[in-house]
Amino acid sequence: MIFCVGTIVFDTILVVKKLALVNDAVVADEYKRTFGGAAANCAVAIKKLSVDSGLISVVGDNDFHHGYESYLKDLMIDTKFVFKVQNGYSPRSILITRVPDGAQQIYFYEDKINYEKILESNISSILDNLDKCKVLHFTTGYYDFYKKFLIKLKELKDRKKNIKISFDPGQQTLTQPEKVIEILPYVDFLFMNEFENKKLCETLNVDNIMKYKKFELSCVSLGKNGCEIFYNGVNYKIPAIPPKKFVDSTGAGDSHRGAFLASYLLGFEFIDCAYIAASVSSFVLEKDGAQTNLPTLDMAIERAKKFTNSRFKVSRQS
Repeated sequence: MIFCVGTIVFDTILVVKKLALVNDAVVADEYKRTFGGAAANCAVAIKKLSVDSGLISVVGDNDFHHGYESYLKDLMIDTKFVFKVQNGYSPRSILITRVPDGAQQIYFYEDKINYEKILESNISSILDNLDKCKVLHFTTGYYDFYKKFLIKLKELKDRKKNIKISFDPGQQTLTQPEKVIEILPYVDFLFMNEFENKKLCETLNVDNIMKYKKFELSCVSLGKNGCEIFYNGVNYKIPAIPPKKFVDSTGAGDSHRGAFLASYLLGFEFIDCAYIAASVSSFVLEKDGAQTNLPTLDMAIERAKKFTNSRFKVSRQS
């Protein structure tokens, strides 16, 4: 089972032909409200690939029941660690996407200080109930909580030694690299895009993140150029798998991470995990919203096979 840690967000998506300048007004061609949030996007992608997933997050009790809560429960995603703020509102994002190139502006709201306090107050209860967890995936978000949680987890290493720690620090890497670096000593699997990787390497004064620490896996997304994965002392470049049509890039990175981890837990080798992840993210690009077009494992493998000679056989036990 994989627990994803971070945000559950109500997304508002606007599709435009140009992005607004200061004091400018732009008419949107499309408007949609969808479910999002990095942790939730990953958890749903994982579940769609038939791997059990759960969430560690905070929401507002004023709005979480507006479809999102029942949706997650219908998918049988574990929400026992989703804590509700009394009289509070869940995180909100406004994503403005320009067509046809997919450039975005993102505006985000959350009661972060209060949410982080709630998560920190529940560290012990979370750790006491992670018996089925094989992977903890930390997404962009509550870095102070993450550090305290991981320190406490390390103290329980004899009881929790089989849990792999995955980390996708996201866009906060560019503004708070020092916070990200504090988490890295606890991480087994590290996911970044090329800009986040560059920022971390510059901050650490290394030309390759693996020179800072020998992570079991490092995966750097390269946009339309695919991704680069590093493990067992070797670098592998995995091509991007193009969508049948491009509509919206929201959540493509989250789905890539979720699919990679789900494939890993199913027993695929890292190379195959990367191809499955690339395939899953290509489906996400074909519709508005981060969770609206996620494929099954069979669908993802069928598309991935067009780009590699792999037979996608499970070759190890997770």
